[in-house]
Amino acid sequence: MTSPVMTICESASLAEVVKIMAEKRVRKIPVMKKEKLVGIITYTDILSKVLSMISILGELI
Repeated sequence: MTSPVMTICESASLAEVVKIMAEKRVRKIPVMKKEKLVGIITYTDILSKVLSMISILGELI
């Protein structure tokens, strides 16, 4: 685990999350709503969403 723990706000965009994860070289990042943990986003969560988006865009072409 990195120190200090990097977190993101629940309203962060996917692009913001990816940028932070890449800059800090982390594969998981806790999602916070005010002071409360509401989830964790992982590298594989993001990869799954991106692949899904690519698939949808492919159907539009």
